[in-house]
Amino acid sequence: MRETRLSGSEGGAAQQCAVPTPIGTVLLRKTMAGGLVAPALVKNFSGFSVEGAIQTRQVLRHVVAAVVRRLISDLVRGAPSLSCGCDADLYMLALLLVSPVLASTSIIEVFERCDTIDKVIVLGLAVFSLVAWTIMLGKHLELKRLRLLNQSFESHLRDQRTLLDLPESFRHKRAIPYADVFADAVENYWRAAAIGKERGQENSRARLEHAENAIQRAIARQTLRYEQSMIFLASIVSGAPFIGLLGTVWGVMEAFSSVANQQTAGIQALAPGVSGAMLATIAGLIVAIPSVFGYNLLLGNMKRMITELENYASSLADRIELESN
Repeated sequence: MRETRLSGSEGGAAQQCAVPTPIGTVLLRKTMAGGLVAPALVKNFSGFSVEGAIQTRQVLRHVVAAVVRRLISDLVRGAPSLSCGCDADLYMLALLLVSPVLASTSIIEVFERCDTIDKVIVLGLAVFSLVAWTIMLGKHLELKRLRLLNQSFESHLRDQRTLLDLPESFRHKRAIPYADVFADAVENYWRAAAIGKERGQENSRARLEHAENAIQRAIARQTLRYEQSMIFLASIVSGAPFIGLLGTVWGVMEAFSSVANQQTAGIQALAPGVSGAMLATIAGLIVAIPSVFGYNLLLGNMKRMITELENYASSLADRIELESN
């Protein structure tokens, strides 16, 4: 405790205040003296006591909001200075009080105040978020692995002088998309050749058509493989905001119902429903925003890999046609 004398201005007249007060109240009264906080906010504030913990937190929130507004205003004007000699204390006040005040809003406390419907919605969105992240990470690693395998197989195949007479080991790597396309093309080519030989018909064009049809079927099969699980991610991207909106509407409806039942519009009646509504909205956005970025990234990677697959298939068909003549 110490006696502190502060000077301020209100309506052009200087004011003097001398009160025995702890350092916390000194800083608060300095913000009042600087014209940032109304005097009514700190009229009955006498320090950081256990009994006044709730009032303390409310006052601190008002102070931090006022300080932040003043700092932003000064920075916009290009002159970060505060009047009444309070600039140093106010900057320090903002640094010291922002973290505790923001930390005072606990997500767990807000969740516990929600009703059953909002809790179910928030928990469902949490599950959707886990599923979305699992799909995004898993699909990213899968596409990356398949692309490396494709490049390795294509490089190895490019070094071969002939494709139609390669050993059977090249056809047994079905896990690699490029190898699957190659195996289907070569197998159908020789199958058509065997059928034509049995019938006494040597038609190279028929063999090429069978090989090309097999390549098209393999491309479609591998495209479906690339796009696997993406429908779930797209559903989460589209549905999460609407599920959060459902929680928002439900929470607001519950808040108004509480006001109607209690016949009062106090903060105690509105807080549970409104906080639950805002939590549902935040949960929906937290699920949807990363998912939409991840979905677009994966979609771009898939389109690139599908284009590469089609180009590979085209070059494979050309080589088979050249070797069959």
